[in-house]
Amino acid sequence: MANKYPLVLNGTNIEELQSSDKLVGSELVDDTTPQLGGDLDLNSSDITGTGNINITGTVTATSYSGDGSSLSGINTDLVSDTTPQLGGTLDANGNTIDMGTNTITDTKVGQWDTAYGWGNHGSAGYLTSIAANSVGADELNVSGDGSSGQYLASDGDGTMTWSNIPSSNDASALTTGTLPDARLGSGIPIQVVQGQKTTTQVISGSSYVNIVSATITPSSTSSKILITGCVTGFMESGGTCHLRFYRGGTAIAVGTEGNSLPKDTMDGIDVAQPGDASAAATMMWLDSPSTTSAITYYIKGHPKDSGGNLKINRTGNNSSTDHDSQTVTTITLMEITG
Repeated sequence: MANKYPLVLNGTNIEELQSSDKLVGSELVDDTTPQLGGDLDLNSSDITGTGNINITGTVTATSYSGDGSSLSGINTDLVSDTTPQLGGTLDANGNTIDMGTNTITDTKVGQWDTAYGWGNHGSAGYLTSIAANSVGADELNVSGDGSSGQYLASDGDGTMTWSNIPSSNDASALTTGTLPDARLGSGIPIQVVQGQKTTTQVISGSSYVNIVSATITPSSTSSKILITGCVTGFMESGGTCHLRFYRGGTAIAVGTEGNSLPKDTMDGIDVAQPGDASAAATMMWLDSPSTTSAITYYIKGHPKDSGGNLKINRTGNNSSTDHDSQTVTTITLMEITG
């Protein structure tokens, strides 16, 4: 009896499957390039096995099992994702979120929530800036406006009260600190500077020569400078000398009579020979420099008689005898409040 083989449809013809032919679909293992002609319906079953699934296209699934460590083509860099979105609550797990310059912490977020609960800050009247002279007694929570000349003193419990400046001259009524010059009134000495010359000097000729100087920096343009000078020495030939105060390079405190006579602060040190003793010329002047820049004051002088010398801080002979001595010359500057 002849072998019987299944009949198959080949195109439009029905033919008998020969022994050398393979039944299509009878063994997928033997087909190394199987292809689907349509969608594969798993019919609620699984595709299982060991190997890879290589797909060019999009995989759509409702869930995924595994750690995803071998997945490729997925962007895990949040820096590169310009529109990241959270699918649930972000748990900082007690750590901070570093914003670069600032950080977000749980404590700060709590404070923000508290401030948010206060309401609309823009409409609640919170201060965003303070205009000049806009803070008064109400803003400081002080009762009343006080009286002219009063000041605010702390009560030590967070409140403040208008108080009067102590009128007592007793030093115990003053607290620590610096009292402004403006509170001292006018005519009060506030600083003193002195220039001293302790060496001898011999001056000849008719030009005014610097003898002693001092520099002072007034604290106010309204201040006055009281200048006191004491020049000691000896004038040869029994004559006198010309002495002047200078503020910088300008002569001050000199006579103004309209004649040809020399104009000086003082015509001093008149010692007649014989005697060989030194004498002193004392001068004083209240100057108004109207500046707060440093000022140098000088005493300058020269002999009145061309035949003699002006000898500063010494006697005529300047010898070692009992009646000879060497002295000092000074200029004292005192700032007086205006």
